[in-house]
Amino acid sequence: MDLKMTVAGVTFKNPLLAASANHVRGIENTQRVVRSGVGGVVCKSVTELEGLRKSENARFAILDEYHRPCQGKIPRMYTFYSRTGSMEHPDDWLRDLPLKLKLAQEHNVVFIGSIAAGKPESWIAIARMMADNGVPMIELNLGCPHYEKVAEGMGALLGQNPEACSRVITAVRSVVKIPVIVKLTPQVADLMTIVKMVQEAGADAITVSNRFLGFAVDIENGRPYTGSMAGVGGPWIKPLTQRWVAQCYLGSPLPILGSNGAADWSDVIEFMMAGASLIQMAGAFMLEGPRLIPKILEGIEAFMKRKGYGSVNEIIGMAARAAIPYTELHRLPVQRMRLDRGVCTRCGNCLGACYYGALHQKGDEVIVGESCVGCELCLAFCPTPGALTPEAID
Repeated sequence: MDLKMTVAGVTFKNPLLAASANHVRGIENTQRVVRSGVGGVVCKSVTELEGLRKSENARFAILDEYHRPCQGKIPRMYTFYSRTGSMEHPDDWLRDLPLKLKLAQEHNVVFIGSIAAGKPESWIAIARMMADNGVPMIELNLGCPHYEKVAEGMGALLGQNPEACSRVITAVRSVVKIPVIVKLTPQVADLMTIVKMVQEAGADAITVSNRFLGFAVDIENGRPYTGSMAGVGGPWIKPLTQRWVAQCYLGSPLPILGSNGAADWSDVIEFMMAGASLIQMAGAFMLEGPRLIPKILEGIEAFMKRKGYGSVNEIIGMAARAAIPYTELHRLPVQRMRLDRGVCTRCGNCLGACYYGALHQKGDEVIVGESCVGCELCLAFCPTPGALTPEAID
């Protein structure tokens, strides 16, 4: 089974990356991550901005599907709510770099530098420092949601401005020859405008995307979780992220690193079918630890074997390519629901689920009328597999 993936000329042993977050900060955390089996590690962002390096007020809130704090058990669909500083000082990061690069080489892991600077000269200086000391790729963090913590323009504040993105990338591109990845913010009306500018400025790949800045309310105490606004992510956001992954895949030749929403192997497959070549993981890794990665790799391999895929490259973008443009939804085939009376238990759950007046009861039988449009909402209410099935109408 071939899990290898090549992006911007750099080959990864598998498509799983540890994203830039607290689980890759420092030597001990990096050791745990590198040994987990990931194909790459994006280091904790390096910055000259003091306000982004203070971690004494870091806060996390893991919320369940009802937006209540999780304690002892984390559900499949959770919200990962965080407010941290803890980016690294260039000097501290450089001190630890030789050991990190040695670890990465021993475990065949690609080590990727991450920068979240403010001033243009700082972007240049940190990028040159990374390239000159053996880092094979750089990610420019133009999506950090904590930009309000500092007076200087950085993160998502820059990432929402196409011209500012271009200036940063052009400046970095002028001093380094190694591949440059740009991590984008989702907090824009049209991400493709940013992607086009990033491409023209010389980016080699894009990460889609960083987190939104959110506000989660603790109703018991009448205050926000974490004390303020914070970065918000988790599996629930996956469809929003994958929308932009698919559009970027269809609208740009740049390789895509999917980020924000993947928590298990099926999520990773979804991201790849939407168009991502590599998938970054942060929240799920922080909650489950290094054991998560072998489980995901095992799931990916089992899926590929079951479906007959020989390489992960075969599935990149297949769902995006199969998507009908939103302006052409009239091309979707007309369908209606077929009810199998031999399977139907006549529970009646579906009767109140139809808003087209197509389902009604005649005696003890459920009837699908001619007004059925095949919207499939009734399937969510039917407890019996195979009782209701959508079928195309010629």
